[in-house]
Amino acid sequence: MRREALSRTLLLARRVIGDFEVPDAEVLEALARTRVAIVCDEANLRSWAARYLITTLSRLVTSEGCSTRLVPANIDSRAFDEWATLAATTLASSGRVIPGSTATLAHRTTKSDLVFVVGDTQWEGEASHAWRLIGDSWSGAMRQFGHSGHLWDARLPFGAGIAAAIASAEPFKAALRSVCRKSCTAPPVPELLESTPEASFEIQGAGERTAIDLGRVDFVSAGAITSCAMHVLLNVPGLRMQARIFDNDRIERSNFNRYPLVERSDIGRPKVDVIASRRTEAIEIVPVPLQVNFESINSLEPLAPRVVVGADSIPVRWLIQSLEPAWLGVGATAEFMTLTSEHPVGWPCAGCLHPADDDLRAVVPTVSFVSYWAGLLVAARLIANVFCARLDPGRQALLQWALRMDLPTSVQWVAVTENVACPLHHAA
Repeated sequence: MRREALSRTLLLARRVIGDFEVPDAEVLEALARTRVAIVCDEANLRSWAARYLITTLSRLVTSEGCSTRLVPANIDSRAFDEWATLAATTLASSGRVIPGSTATLAHRTTKSDLVFVVGDTQWEGEASHAWRLIGDSWSGAMRQFGHSGHLWDARLPFGAGIAAAIASAEPFKAALRSVCRKSCTAPPVPELLESTPEASFEIQGAGERTAIDLGRVDFVSAGAITSCAMHVLLNVPGLRMQARIFDNDRIERSNFNRYPLVERSDIGRPKVDVIASRRTEAIEIVPVPLQVNFESINSLEPLAPRVVVGADSIPVRWLIQSLEPAWLGVGATAEFMTLTSEHPVGWPCAGCLHPADDDLRAVVPTVSFVSYWAGLLVAARLIANVFCARLDPGRQALLQWALRMDLPTSVQWVAVTENVACPLHHAA
């Protein structure tokens, strides 16, 4: 079960270590041995964003096959119940993903832990390496522990999600470094597995609001990117939305670890039903068990004003773009890369950015934090569009490589231009 649940992550791990002869068992064991400790105090715990950071980081880490420990710092008896409730929710979610990857509550860190300290929490303890996670509503950062940090007091979860995504690459790399040492393997690109000293990222946001009404939004595909985007949106305070999700696929054991709204008990269920079951009074989610293609196009209309496409299929992106929604957001991943974009009416379209069908139908190697990055970035673009944030033409698309966010080549903003090879223009 563990090997199957991590099968796509194992494929990606082998690409990085460059040795396809290392037994799966050794890679799985290295991941299981790697443990993250998340340390937070009472003051930071009061922030909704800090709580989202803790739960998301724990979920991403256990989903890649490692384990987490939640360590309270300077939490008195009055706040312990709140910490215990958060811990119970986090541990329950994280512990029901990958067999053998545990999430536990601990009183202290150990010398083998990779430690992430939340905000300006004061901490003294043992660690293999320690970082501090800071941010605000639209930006997040991982700093060396010696950084003084600041109190988490953000309202929106995007910066917290960024910090969690940056941090969650570290245990994955640490596990693969240990595999290389044990097998005396030299990875093809050694710097990809190096520890990240510090990294940060900022989304083009639009301030903070106490109430956000997205209105009607359609999501095409209920796969990893949509699941991650919905995980973010469901944690935006004051958000209202009427969503439809189109997909006819079911949760499989080989890919559910990239779906933060899914647990092992959901395997075999329709993806749309699982996501729809997470709806709230303010966020309506209607499941539509339909495979989106040219044969089912008549069932899609009328589309919502805003549409998010997380489907792997490039022709599906063309199809949705041809229906001319007022705003289209697209999320895609390939190994450690994400490509996210938005296409308001009158701007260069998804066909201009994706002019050729790669015809890729194989099992795609991937890992939890890459899918999460794509969903987070698309969700942020959706919110910013509703906020009427002006889209910078030079930032219509974003290429991002999630393994080393400290490298200058890891973030490339792209201006999408009218493309003569665009199949939609040709069809017109």
